[in-house]
Order: sequence, then structure tokens, then C-alpha cells
Amino acid sequence: MTPSAVRCSSGSPNWPIPSPLGGVKLALETGQESAATLEGALEALGRSDVGVNFDPANMILYGMGNPVEALVRLAPRVAQIHIKDALASEVAGEWGSEVVVGTGEVDWQA
Repeated sequence: MTPSAVRCSSGSPNWPIPSPLGGVKLALETGQESAATLEGALEALGRSDVGVNFDPANMILYGMGNPVEALVRLAPRVAQIHIKDALASEVAGEWGSEVVVGTGEVDWQA
């Protein structure tokens, strides 16, 4: 196996990803980095067996952008989606709260 490596968030380790994955798709969860950063990391890997586990609530909780815009950007690479909702904190840098789907800031109608 020839490993690739991925590094998304600053301070995160470079994780070796064996190649090939034997029919398994590895999905990196959204949240701690912007959609653009995650997209760039996936493009740099250049692998079809590594995609996205899209979590719209994490996008809100980590303050990493509009989840609908992020989903549009990452859609070709999405392998799985979490059905979650959240409210951002009113204090920058502070964790918000997960709430019942449809009662938070995810625009489910979009």
C-alpha cells in the first residue's frame, strides 16, 4: 500500500491513508475547517475513495460558514450526511448548541 496524507485543520497531524482502501470510502467530517479548505485537501489527495461526511450542524458550531453553501461546494464528494441542526453561540469562538432538526440555523428548505 502506498499511503497518502491529509492535513485539514491547523495543528492536526498528517494522517497516512493507505491506497487503495479495498472498496471502502473514507469520509472526512466537516466542521473544523471551511468547505474550501476541505475541498483543497481532497483535491490535493486526488483520490476518489476519500470523500466527505457532511455535518451541517458542525459548520455552524465551529463557525465555518453557511452549511448550504458548503454542501453545494462539496456535493460531488459527499459520501454521507448527518441530519443535525444547531444554533451558533452569540460569543465568537464559543461553542453553540445542537438542537432539534428544523429549529436551528440550518436552512433545510434550501
